[in-house]
This record gives sequence, C-alpha cells and structure tokens, in this order.
Amino acid sequence: MVIFYLSIGFVYVFVLFFFGGKWKKTAVFEIASPIDQKVSILIPFRNEEKNLPVIFHSIENLNFLQLEVLWIDDHSEDDSALVLEKLLDNSIPTFVHKIIQSHGRGKKSALKYGVEAATGEVILTTDADCILRESWVTEMIKPFSDPQIQFAAGPVMTRDNASFFQRFQQIEWASILLVTKVAFENQSPLMCSGANLAYRKEAFLSVNGYLGNEEILSGDDEFLMKKIAAFYGAKALVYLEGLKNLVFTNSLSNWSELYSQRIRWASKWRSHSLIHSVFSSVPVFYQLLWVGTIFLPLFEGKLGLLALFVVWILKFCVEYYVLKKVTDSYYLSLKFVDFCITSLIHPIYVLRSAFGAIKGRFEWKGRSVN
Repeated sequence: MVIFYLSIGFVYVFVLFFFGGKWKKTAVFEIASPIDQKVSILIPFRNEEKNLPVIFHSIENLNFLQLEVLWIDDHSEDDSALVLEKLLDNSIPTFVHKIIQSHGRGKKSALKYGVEAATGEVILTTDADCILRESWVTEMIKPFSDPQIQFAAGPVMTRDNASFFQRFQQIEWASILLVTKVAFENQSPLMCSGANLAYRKEAFLSVNGYLGNEEILSGDDEFLMKKIAAFYGAKALVYLEGLKNLVFTNSLSNWSELYSQRIRWASKWRSHSLIHSVFSSVPVFYQLLWVGTIFLPLFEGKLGLLALFVVWILKFCVEYYVLKKVTDSYYLSLKFVDFCITSLIHPIYVLRSAFGAIKGRFEWKGRSVN
C-alpha cells in the first residue's frame, strides 16, 4: 500500500510539472492584419440589478471604436431592466446598447435569442457580474483575422481575495485555467467559460447553436465549444490566457453558493460521451486517493505515517509551485499557506461537489433544478 501511494504521489507531481511547463507568464496572439468586422457583445442577465452598473461602466470604458451591446433579460424578478434603462437615460453611451427580453427560459435561450438579434459578425459573451479590461474586445478578436479561427476562449478569475474563502476560489480558478490551457494546446478542449468567449456568428448558426442540449441548464459555453470543434476541427479554436484577455468576476459569498455553482457545472456529466465522462472522473478518483492516505498509518504503522507525510508534502509543494505560476501571471497576491490549506481541504470539497452532481439537485438564480 505504501508503494502504491508513493507511486500515485510521484505520478501526480510529474503530471502537474508537465502542466505547469505549458503555462507561460505572458501570452500574445500575433496577427497578420487588424480585424475589420462588426462586433456584438451579448450579456444575458437575470436578477442582476446590483451588478449591472459595474458591468455597464466597464463596457463603456472599452477602447474599441464601434460595438453593439445586447442586454438579454432572462425573465428577471428584480429591477434589472429598470436599472439598465436609467443607466442609458442618464448617460451619453459610447456604443449602441439594446435591451431585449428573452423569449425562452434560461441562459441558453437568452444567448440564442441574442445571437439571432446581433448584427455583428463576431460575437463576444460575458456575464453581468463581470469586469472587463479596457483592451478586452481588441485582444479577444485578434485571432479572427485568421479565417480558420471560429472560436476563442479567455481566462476568468475572481477579483476579491481579502478572506481565505475568496483566495480559495482564486486558487481553484487557477487550476481550472491551467487544465483549460493544456487541453486547448493539445487540441482536445475540455472546458471554457461563457463569461469570456468569442465566436463567429456564422459558426454558431452552422452548428445549430444549442440544439440537442437546450434543456440542460448549464453548458452554454462547453457544449457550444465542443460542437464547433467537431464541425470545424480543434485547430479552429484557440485559448488566450494572457493578462490582457482576463475577465474578472465576483467571488461567491459562501460555501453553499460555491457548492451550488460547482454542482451546476458538473451536473451535465450525463450528457457527455462515455470517454469524456471517464476522463473527467480521473480528478475525482485522485481526490479519493488523497483522502485514503489518512488510513496509511492505521495499516502500515510508522512506515505508513512517513508515506503520508511524504505524499502530502509533495502535494503541497508541487501545487504551490505550479498554480502560483498561474496566479502570478495575473498579479494575484497569494501566500504559501493559502495554497497549503486549499490543498488540504480541496479533496473533500471536490468529492462533496461530485456527489452533489450525481444527485443533480441545485439552485441558481432563483431557479431550483432536480
């Protein structure tokens, strides 16, 4: 048993070092010529009256010449639409803003309606609780100077880190961004975030948008990505991990909200292929192994205690070294102890989320799903 766990620990170290080697501190997408296409930004929202002023001013500060901004109301039950109307009435907008009501229910329906209403050849999507960098549009549309490129994904990171809970979310996001980067680079994209996407309207229409998975609450980003990859080939998709492409989102306020979000993300596993589901289960299997190490001293005595100490020190050190490369590239202030505590509790957190995904029950934006 000791040899088994030591082997698992060293394999984990090797894989993480391999992943870490794929992450560059800066990433610049070189283009042959500037893009000359109309751009539309889609922002679906539901019950976001507190966040809309922030994202509105963030968009108005974008350093782009001409944009169409479509705000798609997903049947908000608060004053979101009224807040937007007041923001437009009390300012002289730099760009063209349109507020439209989604005909269907859910984010996918709102985005589908937004794409149909958009006049831009390139579509960018983000969420109502995000903050955009001034160069966001300029950087995200650069790849589309290449006619082969149909889809571009960018990084998302929570912006608050005053408490450990907020720093825990940043470290987890760092791991998500790292895996996303490696998967794209290996032309096997696994995931992306709808808070930071760009794609050609023609590509969306060519793959029939969300047809086939409309009833699944989550996955507006991932399912579309996989359909475009299957239709055009993986080389038609790029991941832009650079600082200028970064979008900040609000951190969640408590563990209950975080679990609900992660369960929502993971609950679409039933809709994936068997191969994808098996591959996605590997991280969960590894978390079970990490939890299993606590029994080593019971079965192996002092040798087991030494093995327990060795594998966890390896885990702490390699995760700190690799994930800090990601957080440092976005100038996040995180300490070694933050990584250690996160590393310690993360296995339980992942297993809790995985079991929740199997049940498939969660609540999001005032909607309960079973």
